Amino acid sequence: MKINWITFLSPIVLGGCTLLAPYTITFTTPSESVIDPLNDTLDLVLSQPAMAYISEVNCQGYDPVTLLPVVSESMKNSNVHNLSLEVLNSYEPATKCELKVSAFDQSTTSSTMESISLYVLEKPELNVEETPDYSDNIQACNAAGGEWNACASSCEEGDDLCVQVCVPKCEFTSSEESNDIQDSEESDQPEKNAEEAN
Repeated sequence: MKINWITFLSPIVLGGCTLLAPYTITFTTPSESVIDPLNDTLDLVLSQPAMAYISEVNCQGYDPVTLLPVVSESMKNSNVHNLSLEVLNSYEPATKCELKVSAFDQSTTSSTMESISLYVLEKPELNVEETPDYSDNIQACNAAGGEWNACASSCEEGDDLCVQVCVPKCEFTSSEESNDIQDSEESDQPEKNAEEAN
């Protein structure tokens, strides 16, 4: 008989759980969207008709704000909600805010909560490093008969340890280096001859 009672009661118990199951919130406003608090709304869909409201605002650089539901005639049980975002109007542009939305039904104790992140009016600019201007170095390198290498090796001959990173520098071929050395020796030769004559 116990088995029969369990079998008989199971659908009732499971049915009750289904009726009291939490709502699920699906945002149709994409996460991390840029919004205008005075013109845009936070759009969402509920799995079951219920009331919904923004219950918490947590913006970067500001203290979190908890909001209580204000039940009015315009606040009705529905599957689709377009919540006002005027609560974000006092925040600076490019502020990232995390909003918590709560859904509930006055006739039951069932409720749920979901979060979404939004930017006020604009997204912050990314810090992009400025590219150094090597135009003067390139001209000087070309004038000296060298070849500018924007990604040369930082290693020197004879280095036991060296980190392989790109280093912009002027490079000379071995023949150009030998000619430079030879020209330097020839320019020093008259001075040596003068010293020997004295």
